[in-house]
Amino acid sequence: MKAYELAKKIYPSLSKQDFIEQTCPDVLQITDKINCDKYKTVVDDKCVKCWEQEVSDERAEWLLEANRMCKYLCG
Repeated sequence: MKAYELAKKIYPSLSKQDFIEQTCPDVLQITDKINCDKYKTVVDDKCVKCWEQEVSDERAEWLLEANRMCKYLCG
């Protein structure tokens, strides 16, 4: 699954454009490694490529399970 698809499952209220413009998949710990300035203020093609990268099934399942546990424990 793509990084933005996984982020949408974890944070359903934000749109794909919100993620690309406001965050980095590395900051949200969705991807393993990003080789860019993840705190930049201008969105460019590198940002889109980061969000378009594939996330392993194992990592996706782990993040979704962690999200479910946080919702359960935190109410």
